[in-house]
Amino acid sequence: MALRNGFIRKKVRSLTLGERIRNIRSERRLSLAEISKGTGIQTKYLDALEQGKFSSLPSLVYVHGFLRSYAKYLGEDPEKFIASFERERGIAHNVGHDEEKISRDLWRSPEPLITHAFTPRILLFACIGFLFFGIVWYVYSEVADFVNDPQLLISSPESGVKIAQSFVEVSGKTDLSTRMYMNDREILVDEMGNFLERVEIREGVNTITLRAVNAFDQSTEKTFSIIGDFKNVQEEEAQKEEESFIVGVSEGDPLNIEIRIDGETIFVGEMVGGEEKSFLFTNQIEIVSEDETRTYGILEGESSQSIESFQEEGGGRVYIREEEGEEMK
Repeated sequence: MALRNGFIRKKVRSLTLGERIRNIRSERRLSLAEISKGTGIQTKYLDALEQGKFSSLPSLVYVHGFLRSYAKYLGEDPEKFIASFERERGIAHNVGHDEEKISRDLWRSPEPLITHAFTPRILLFACIGFLFFGIVWYVYSEVADFVNDPQLLISSPESGVKIAQSFVEVSGKTDLSTRMYMNDREILVDEMGNFLERVEIREGVNTITLRAVNAFDQSTEKTFSIIGDFKNVQEEEAQKEEESFIVGVSEGDPLNIEIRIDGETIFVGEMVGGEEKSFLFTNQIEIVSEDETRTYGILEGESSQSIESFQEEGGGRVYIREEEGEEMK
């Protein structure tokens, strides 16, 4: 520094872009790793920008993108960062840097995003590897199916269930190529390993044993019981009491009427308007009339109803006796 003509001469040096960025980062106590995480820019490129190493940077279009992201992250003006970079790049060229090298560095093709490409050879080896492991797994599974005890799943019925009929269908699933036995009698198994067999049961407890046997004579056995709780239908019907049922025709011309009780024809003939006939029945009474709208039926103790509301069956209108806990059909 020298005194001349009353003025002090002082050398003033402006900060480079890299120094400015580094100072801002230091003031905010940010590491390159933190900035890399926040901007997505690799740390080697962040360091090259701070050091002014133009040859270590990718193509110019990428550098501009880096500067915009970096400036926004620091809260600075992106255009000022880019202008400073372009100015310093021009100065570096003017003071003797190898223009061809700078141009090659700044305009070279961007580095590939994927450094390990899948070549056809690698893909071929990968396919062969998958195929090999697939074959090994298949062989292992098949051998395991034979070596291990065969599976035996019973879908229905549940053990201890009560059946109100003289037979039950037993269904389930086992392994392929497995022989199935029910109470020591071989039963059929389809190509998917499913089985379905009808078994007659008696009143009371019935025990059923299922056994699956594979090609290595290894077996799985399951036993369950079914309770036969069915009753003799004929005896039950015989115990029913007969009920009274009135069939009538409303006023008007005579109508041809046929009455069937429990499947047997009881009356066939003409009923005049206003006439009523009483019948006893156990299960059902069927009325066939040439005019259903004028024909009605009355169950003892209940109101009259048109036979149009009865169940249609066999060409007539059928009243089926209510069972306890059920509604009239």
